[in-house]
Amino acid sequence: MSSTRTAFTGFGVIDPEAGTVDEAGVKAAGVVAEKFYDGMEQARIDAELADRILDGTTALTRAARDRDRAFPRDLSSVEGDRKRRRLPAAGALRAGLSSRQRKARSAAKRRVVGSAPRSQVREMQRTISDPGRWTDVNSALRASTGNAQHLSAPDRASVQRMDRLIQAYEADNGRGHVVYAVIELPTDTAVASRDDVPATLQRGARISFDQYTMCSHTLHEAAAAVERRRDQGAESATVIVEIETTRGMYLGRSDSLDDTSHVLPRGMALQVTGIDPHADYRTRRGLDSTLVVQLTDSPRSPDYQPPVTGRRVFREQRAERAARAAAQERGTVR
Repeated sequence: MSSTRTAFTGFGVIDPEAGTVDEAGVKAAGVVAEKFYDGMEQARIDAELADRILDGTTALTRAARDRDRAFPRDLSSVEGDRKRRRLPAAGALRAGLSSRQRKARSAAKRRVVGSAPRSQVREMQRTISDPGRWTDVNSALRASTGNAQHLSAPDRASVQRMDRLIQAYEADNGRGHVVYAVIELPTDTAVASRDDVPATLQRGARISFDQYTMCSHTLHEAAAAVERRRDQGAESATVIVEIETTRGMYLGRSDSLDDTSHVLPRGMALQVTGIDPHADYRTRRGLDSTLVVQLTDSPRSPDYQPPVTGRRVFREQRAERAARAAAQERGTVR
């Protein structure tokens, strides 16, 4: 198994979803050619442009347009700043959801599940509870860059049922989220500092989640998932991403048990806004800390063109640091 440095500078770039998915709680990254990585992003941009054109078609009903879209429509909104959640500042303690926040999200979930068609609820339950089904659905989404129109008819029907349930929650919820997801890297070198983070997850880089993403609202749940994987014999390095979003559906509980699970929709477009090497969180044993990569929702622009990887950004940041150091040294010499 290669080091992180070799994996993203020697043989390609790390794609957060290029690996083989084997459970819902973890994303599996892999190494792909940089041209392939950027080509996939161009395919997503083209598909979103087709969705915009489709939305302008008056000959079709709203339901027909939604059926023919590549990606699910974003129906989320936030009712004022009080209900919007922001990414924590660097070094800040990552607190869990309050009892009130859990209950509000659970109440929205119950309303949506209670009024949704049974076919949508069954599809969601089947997909998130069956590891084989989760793997099959997300593998198909990976192969189609998240585009429902490139799936087989049965798979397209399945994901669109899940999409509609998630959209119903987004329309009802009216709250923002900060959620955590675990990515297993195709390396065995621990990610302990900013320089260990792959180029595709460096500040300024854009990434896409073609697959559904299982998250939690608390950092300690994500850290516990990493520890559990290690106990099971996993040797891969991991990185936890901290995502500010209005998207997805709360699946957790309203009580104090460690279950604040949340599923994000397919076709997410995100941008890396920061890296916090010392994100503190509480455990039963006291305080602990881990590195997190911070992401925000960042809709794709039809004017934006790849490359989207952080490789160039990473090089520019290093060049800027070197230039500043050289300037300081010249000033000292004088």
